[in-house]
Amino acid sequence: MKRVIISPYSVGLLLKNGAYKRMLKEGAYWLWPSEEVQVYDTTRQFHPLIDLNILLQDRELAAALQVVEVKDSQIALQYKNGLLVQVLTPSEYAFWKGIVKNEFVFADTSKLEITENIDRAALQGKLLAPYVRSYTVEQYEKAVLFVDGKYAGVLEPGVYLWWRNSIMVYVGKVDTRKQQAEINGQEMLTRDKAAIRLNAYGQYKVVDVEKALLKNKDYDKQLYVAFQLALREYVGTLTLDEL
Repeated sequence: MKRVIISPYSVGLLLKNGAYKRMLKEGAYWLWPSEEVQVYDTTRQFHPLIDLNILLQDRELAAALQVVEVKDSQIALQYKNGLLVQVLTPSEYAFWKGIVKNEFVFADTSKLEITENIDRAALQGKLLAPYVRSYTVEQYEKAVLFVDGKYAGVLEPGVYLWWRNSIMVYVGKVDTRKQQAEINGQEMLTRDKAAIRLNAYGQYKVVDVEKALLKNKDYDKQLYVAFQLALREYVGTLTLDEL
């Protein structure tokens, strides 16, 4: 026979010929040659070497465990004594009850909006980075949001966080500060057919982001062409001397 000691904050699983028999708590035990003990630290996650469903048939062991099932299209945030320690993906997990307080926040990542009660610092931290997409609209910008190709509205300045999934998201942004359009070295004809080359500068400011991005393609290029045509039309009404 051999003697096994289960120390404080540990649990032993007694096996006989490879089959689970019972749970051993703190103390000393004598084992027959056909028996062995697997010892687990109860302050850590339970990673059994035997199928968890078999072990849960033991009511005493089942009562000592907190079983967490994360379904498809879900993640679970594990908080250990109030601190976020890991993100659980779809599967079944077990944790020991007792000295460590484990809490879990489940999130449905199949939707776009993050409606769960999760701190922004956590959402922007490294643990959740693979599951969250972030867009920033600066103070001097406005943006339009498209979800799966459909227009969803205007985004005011701020930081936007959404779940990262198969939903397609596109954010089109415009700079609402005053900007300058330049026309350089344009050859034009005056009313009396004099050929001239001139440079022109114009200032503009986007005030309607929906009109700029939804009703126009490359609004800045279209503005350049409109500026060019207007200048050509104006010069064509004047003689060289008048100009």
